[in-house]
Amino acid sequence: MNKPTISEKILLKYGYKKYLQPESKRVLYQKKFTDKKGIKFFIDCYHDIFDFPNKKEPKSWWTFSIQFELEDGNPVEIKLIQWFNEDGIYSKKNHLHAEDYLEKMWMKNGSPYYEKYENEGDEE
Repeated sequence: MNKPTISEKILLKYGYKKYLQPESKRVLYQKKFTDKKGIKFFIDCYHDIFDFPNKKEPKSWWTFSIQFELEDGNPVEIKLIQWFNEDGIYSKKNHLHAEDYLEKMWMKNGSPYYEKYENEGDEE
């Protein structure tokens, strides 16, 4: 049997913080990405569980996303959907694939830092 490539345990182990959204079955996991200059961006990972009447077990989706500004100041959001349906069992992708891809998009677009440190190297 194939093993899940993503789970709450894995995300928490790799620095994601968990935020419950009591009004829904959705859970948000968020991770801050920094370097010596400042906070580059945050990655959000939403975990949704859906009950379908014709399925015995609920279905699980994990969606990674990033929001940032382009060089011209226009905001964008990039979502990686269906990379992690069924807990990644079929795609074989994991959170590191998502993080790598989203960071490349941030760099490719020349996006500004979410927050720059006053004195370079003042990492939190």
